[in-house]
Amino acid sequence: YRTVITLLSMIICASLIRLAFFAIPEKEQPTLTTKDIRQDLYILLNQIEQHSAFYALDPQHNDNQLERLAGLMTEQYQDLVPTERFAAELTKLLNALKDPGAQVAKVDNSSADLPLTLRPVNEQWLALDHKNNPISAEYPFITHIDGIPLSKWISASQAYLSEPAKNSQEMQLIWLKRLNLLREDLGLSIKPYVIISLINDDLQTTQVTIALPPPSKTIV
Repeated sequence: YRTVITLLSMIICASLIRLAFFAIPEKEQPTLTTKDIRQDLYILLNQIEQHSAFYALDPQHNDNQLERLAGLMTEQYQDLVPTERFAAELTKLLNALKDPGAQVAKVDNSSADLPLTLRPVNEQWLALDHKNNPISAEYPFITHIDGIPLSKWISASQAYLSEPAKNSQEMQLIWLKRLNLLREDLGLSIKPYVIISLINDDLQTTQVTIALPPPSKTIV
């Protein structure tokens, strides 16, 4: 009888702990309203016009280009927008200036990143763990992420790079790791895991599913 009571107490306690865990609200991402976006864009474009040497090279063309991109942004985002997404879109806008020094700084990146390191080798890409060892020694090269060819992910990440930065492997890898951001760009659903397809020199393939770690704030 005492054993039964003890077991029931343990089960009840465990259930209460689980309920308490799920009752804790998740910390919401900082967001911007449409009004916030319009105001920020107005201030940004004004500052570019006054202080950017690259803007001054062809002010009429650059003004038309930036106004067009800003208009598209305000049309696309009519509801609350996470600051991370807004910062990414601002990066695209600044790329129109082709100024390698223009960038969005001090933005918290709390969305999931790709939980592996990619390293180009000739025309292929190695998939490495945090210790720079292959995820799979038998299948060292990556071909797909979430069923989408790696080339598509590379193309999506290129949108966040200025023309000079597109030749920088270091800058390429920074944006290529932004898994959930690129998932949104590619029309993919956000999942707590990622599926990678691997291949070896004999063209044998396999798939590996990797759970995503909890989001952590990093500065991008």
